Amino acid sequence: NSFEELLASDIDTVYIATQNDSHFTYSQKALLANKNVLCEKPACVNYTQLSEILDLANKKGLKFMEAMRFLHIPAYVELKKRLKSKAYGNIISIEGSLGKISQRTYRHTKDLCGGATMDLSIYPATAVIDLLGYPDHIASGCIKNDAEVDSSMSAIFSYNSGIIGNVHASFTTLTRGELRICTDQCTLTLPKQFTTTNEIIIEQPDGKLERIPCELSGTGMAFELEYFCKSANNALNHELSLNVVKALDAVRKQQGIVFAAD
Repeated sequence: NSFEELLASDIDTVYIATQNDSHFTYSQKALLANKNVLCEKPACVNYTQLSEILDLANKKGLKFMEAMRFLHIPAYVELKKRLKSKAYGNIISIEGSLGKISQRTYRHTKDLCGGATMDLSIYPATAVIDLLGYPDHIASGCIKNDAEVDSSMSAIFSYNSGIIGNVHASFTTLTRGELRICTDQCTLTLPKQFTTTNEIIIEQPDGKLERIPCELSGTGMAFELEYFCKSANNALNHELSLNVVKALDAVRKQQGIVFAAD
């Protein structure tokens, strides 16, 4: 009947899927009640909040993980494996986008920490940072709605090595919805919608396509849950989550979007 009643029960783990602005509060309460936490993205809306939550989880000896399901679907796991093998050459650029025409209130409301950056760009941004590390330079732009949150955005994550990551997200247009990794030998793509895909497409310079089928169960959340249950707390993507929210802090600063929690 209430969150407090849930925390007083013998449940050992809480999955938090509320709106962005409340993730920190609910995660903090759950950890203080000695519950493990799997929290929807963004786990927190800024670097300071997430650092505090991770410190609390560590002190309590509890599991905390940001629910970024695409990291655990077989297609993405296989993609990383193939890239690591260097069989397809060296990465030159990464392009990731997600877009949907949506009028859901929470996505367009500043008090709820909405916006394309926080709700959608976090997926391709996570992929870029997971594959390339934290960028050396960040440049971004956006189109704001009447509520002063971004309805469309683009960001370039560039690296001193010369590699570039392009991130695009929108609530007012459809996008390709793909994650494309361009190497000096070919292009590897997780097709639309890349966060729930069940195949990898490899395109050679001559246009020849190879399609690699991968397992997918439902929306892919089962793989994420299995990873959460089986992994030790120090293997739950904490560094990646911190780097991503740090990058999104920088993007929002350039956009001039400030939340109450900042």
